[in-house]
Amino acid sequence: MALQTDQVDVRLKAVQLLGRLFALPGRHVAQEYRLLFSEFLKRFGDKAVEVRIAVVRCAKVCLEANPSGLEASEILGVFAYLTTFHSSWFT
Repeated sequence: MALQTDQVDVRLKAVQLLGRLFALPGRHVAQEYRLLFSEFLKRFGDKAVEVRIAVVRCAKVCLEANPSGLEASEILGVFAYLTTFHSSWFT
């Protein structure tokens, strides 16, 4: 799976692609592909800053596209956890 590679550029491109798919209006790709969505959410804690920034940007688009969906609550839950326990990543 591309999100588990050591190559930052590959993880970055994978996050950006998945983010676009998860934000498709009227679609619930994250619900259809739970494993991919789970891996996408793990990128909030990626070791590379540029990947973390990309996943935050993609998550913002996902939240705007479907603010009341299951995906939204999962994204917000992960973000809340990370800002509470890994706040140094966001400063």
